Amino acid sequence: MLSSIGEHVRAIEDPRVERNKKHKLLDIIVLAICGVVSGAEGWEAIEEFGYEKQQWLRKYLELANGIPSHDCIARVLSRISPSEMTECFIAWTRSVSQLTAGEVVAIDGKTLRHSYNTKEKLGAIHMVSAWASQAVRAHWGIENSLHWVLDVTFREDDCRIRRGDSPANFNIIRQVSLNLLKRERSKLSIKRKRFKAALSDSFRENIFSLSD
Repeated sequence: MLSSIGEHVRAIEDPRVERNKKHKLLDIIVLAICGVVSGAEGWEAIEEFGYEKQQWLRKYLELANGIPSHDCIARVLSRISPSEMTECFIAWTRSVSQLTAGEVVAIDGKTLRHSYNTKEKLGAIHMVSAWASQAVRAHWGIENSLHWVLDVTFREDDCRIRRGDSPANFNIIRQVSLNLLKRERSKLSIKRKRFKAALSDSFRENIFSLSD
């Protein structure tokens, strides 16, 4: 994945003006995915993962100005179009799955429990996810327990990320991460796979190599 996703990320419109592009959009998105696969549950944890695993990340990313701050990550991912993020990962999934043209994309939605923001009087967040249908489901091994796993292992319903489009984009990153973890062939639980991915560069690398 890390060697093939770049061409698809280029299709996402970078919301920043040129003078503010200290970090490449590809670096920010891939860092977020790697962090979430390795157990990160928010922007600060993704930044911390980046600093701890910077040497490993530089095998795949330029990181010309180092690791982006959690504020930078949050700001960028709050402004990216969720539909463009979705299309990016669908395109990437099609490429690694060798799908033919004309595959149907199935859309499902979910309202996150506990997501009502009383202070700002914001209603419950409705998450929308998109998956290429049967062929992609076969490739990823997507099961009906997807949302249950996201709730229990990724603590999706308790997530308080809410700036702009960041809730939808973080949910997309979670689902991509879950599918990568499910494809890893060991008998470990998703929770233990995330823990091991945080500790072991070789295990994390294996998770991503399965999609290349």
